[in-house]
Amino acid sequence: MHRLYHDFMNLQRGKKEGLVSAPLVCAGTKEDLARLGVTLREGMEVLLYEPDPTPDGGPGFLEVLATIRYDADLQCFVGDFAWDDLRHRPEGETRRK
Repeated sequence: MHRLYHDFMNLQRGKKEGLVSAPLVCAGTKEDLARLGVTLREGMEVLLYEPDPTPDGGPGFLEVLATIRYDADLQCFVGDFAWDDLRHRPEGETRRK
């Protein structure tokens, strides 16, 4: 599974009840896609992440498993996920590809 950067301040209401959509247009997302040689496609699952310090100031990440779809209104791929699935993980516990 590919791990892609996303700025969680850039979210949209999902098309389906209970889902949030993350437009995958951030520079960091594009850098990860290029570095990994990944082309997004409908139904693909990815792990979205954003660096976020732990309460004690150590390194950590916000992470969530998202399903890719193309949003015709936004004219970009988005990652859909349930808000309650978004987790904070210390760096050592972060999932890897």
